[in-house]
Amino acid sequence: MREISVDQVKVGDIVAEPVYDDKNQRFLPRGIKLNSALISRLKNRGVLRLAIEGENPDDLVVNAAELLAELEHRFEDLVEDAVMMRIKEIARCHLIPGAEPVAEIVVSEAGTGIGEEMVESPSASDQADLRERVENATNLPSLPDVVFHINEMVDDPVTSSRQVGAEIARDQVLSAKVLKLVNSGLYGFSRSITTISHAVTMLGFDAVKSLVLGSSVLDLMSGAIPGLWEHSQACARTCGLIANHLEMSDPEEIATIGLLHDLGKVVLHKSLEAEYRQVFLRVKKADMLFYKAEEDRRVLGAGINHGTIGGWLLAKWTLPEKLVEPIMYHHNFHPDLKYGERTALVQLADVLCRAEAFGNGGDRKIPRLQAQILETLEMDMDDVEKIMGQMHESLRDIPRVKPGLE
Repeated sequence: MREISVDQVKVGDIVAEPVYDDKNQRFLPRGIKLNSALISRLKNRGVLRLAIEGENPDDLVVNAAELLAELEHRFEDLVEDAVMMRIKEIARCHLIPGAEPVAEIVVSEAGTGIGEEMVESPSASDQADLRERVENATNLPSLPDVVFHINEMVDDPVTSSRQVGAEIARDQVLSAKVLKLVNSGLYGFSRSITTISHAVTMLGFDAVKSLVLGSSVLDLMSGAIPGLWEHSQACARTCGLIANHLEMSDPEEIATIGLLHDLGKVVLHKSLEAEYRQVFLRVKKADMLFYKAEEDRRVLGAGINHGTIGGWLLAKWTLPEKLVEPIMYHHNFHPDLKYGERTALVQLADVLCRAEAFGNGGDRKIPRLQAQILETLEMDMDDVEKIMGQMHESLRDIPRVKPGLE
């Protein structure tokens, strides 16, 4: 079985998994052989990707070879970091079926390798000027009116999930987007969620609110950086895996943080075009990390990156601090953050998704796991290996891609 875009479908292909349209209605069952009429209807019904039976062995070999070469390139600056080398070795074994680790890698006692240095905080003037531009951007989707009503309702302790669901359901397009995300595999529900009120009950007010807020912006992710949407989905689901492994409360809410963690890249692409162009050129020319290019004093400024930008926008949209802070600081972790555990979790999920090549974060490098991340989460490398094994098994529907900017 392989997942392909609807534009790659050919007459005679056989559907491997049930197909749902953009309104989350089941459109085609498993086992149907596609003809030209069905392919046309797939496109008309808003289907973007679907699973098709069969694989091309030659393509898989080439793809595996390319991914292994990219893996070497991605980690080439991290050879002195025991933790990152262990992560690389686990990912390598997932790309080569049946492979075993080539050697035992000794991990430092703290289990955190060398760790990324904490960056200095952005200057007040740099931050104020840039934040004003982000908050006043006119080419981002406007905040749906329903959000203002939801804010009032969520603050009322007597509000029920049915009432919140009814408010969201007033906007049919928005409802369809929320249900599509809820049933996308993001939260790992075993049965389909068919109503907004059910979604609110399962996810909680804040998680659904963040989905509502981000749904219109998420449509822009693929247009900003090819593969960013897939990376965001993978990060969300990995956040959920880690949260469940640690038996944290609200794993669905934490998964939603992962879904929106790179929202700032979309804002940068759409509303700060000159700065995005500078980031693009630096990433391509110097083969550097996307967020490091952003933090150049000649671009966004010291300590300011897409996490900061995404956090500003979400704060303006009145998301609670427990969702905003992990997004804002997922590249600049500090142990004394109010929501340090969640922030550490998002950074770990991001690093693991990049190591496993799920989607595209916009560069060909991988961030070094910052010092104290694993210590904050009370995890060791055995825990990390278990999580990566779960990712390898449960994220098969998300393509592994060659990263970078085009």
